[in-house]
Amino acid sequence: VMALFELSEVERAGEFARVVVDTAPSGHTSRMLRLPEVFARWVGALDVMSEKHRYMVAHFARRGRVREDEVDLFLRDLAARVAAVRAMLFDPARASFVLVTTPEAMAFEETARYSASLRAEGAPVTDLVVNRVERGHGDCPFCRARARMQTRWLKSLTQEFKTLRQRRVPLFP
Repeated sequence: VMALFELSEVERAGEFARVVVDTAPSGHTSRMLRLPEVFARWVGALDVMSEKHRYMVAHFARRGRVREDEVDLFLRDLAARVAAVRAMLFDPARASFVLVTTPEAMAFEETARYSASLRAEGAPVTDLVVNRVERGHGDCPFCRARARMQTRWLKSLTQEFKTLRQRRVPLFP
């Protein structure tokens, strides 16, 4: 929640051309991406409650229209911030999601599932970074075995994510 508010402040200030958000694992990020929708529903519910308050004030004060109070201003500001963050996160002209994985079975499966989830949410997924790619060290049997094992998953990643820009980062000491 605080990350979304911080993003809304960054968006509002307009000082940066690019903002990089390095998120927690996929489940946390999926929940974070759903927060603008949750907030929008909360704001809607609070506005309905405020409408009852406005009606009562107008009825008992015998005024046709009630002036906006601090609550109304807060709700309007919050709704605008939520809309701005949602637009920022899901607009392909303004945002892109980069998946980061390793060439291993479990990481491949999790990345494929996460990619499908992001696309279902409407997130613009554009890139894949494959991290910790082994090089075939000639004098290290363990490293050679790991490089052979990764070959299958590198091919699978290339095929599964062929629509994304892909980068491979070697394993460094």
